[in-house]
Amino acid sequence: MRDILIFWLLGLVILSCDTRLESLSRYNEAPYILVDGEAVDFVSDTMKARQGVYYDLRVSFFDPNDNISNIEYQVFSEAFGDLLSNGRLADGSYTLGDVIEYAPLTTGQHIFSITVKDKFDKFSSVDYDLLVLENQVPVTVVNVIENSQFSRTVDASGSFDPDQDLGGGILNYEFVFAGDTTVGLQSSQTYEFATTGIFRVQVRVQDNNEAWSDSELLQLVIE
Repeated sequence: MRDILIFWLLGLVILSCDTRLESLSRYNEAPYILVDGEAVDFVSDTMKARQGVYYDLRVSFFDPNDNISNIEYQVFSEAFGDLLSNGRLADGSYTLGDVIEYAPLTTGQHIFSITVKDKFDKFSSVDYDLLVLENQVPVTVVNVIENSQFSRTVDASGSFDPDQDLGGGILNYEFVFAGDTTVGLQSSQTYEFATTGIFRVQVRVQDNNEAWSDSELLQLVIE
């Protein structure tokens, strides 16, 4: 009789807990995701493939009841990548202020989702459609300025990176003259000549993906 009473009391406790959890779940609000401070469920964007550069998802996770349990990540495309939290592979946990990034491992169209769940399995998701493009090589544009009869300035400041809108840019300028090579941030070089003649200068530029343009061969005619 005593055992039956104990089991009956345990049953009442379990039933009471289940009822309380069900009640809490009913009044619990789902967590939500903000992208750039706005509540959205879809983001479409483009980026250039670049070693060590990741796509910032610009997300913030909030739960009115402070019940966030984990973050899930799912890929729906052949192109894939890793989800990072503060620069490390995300493990599903989340702390307020964490920077969530996506590290594409291939080029192409990346379709994936981020889902935040609370302890009652209520959730919110954001779907991403991210186009990751191959790097385009920079283009060398050169202008020769005649300073005087025996002085010329070779100016490559008009060179450009076709990927500029996606974060590309010129990293280095290279000038080759009389067997000497000058590489650096300076976009122009001035040469002084002691005699008349035809002198050759090669110029090329490097983008921030460390890709070099084709060389431009100039012939400086000194008369």
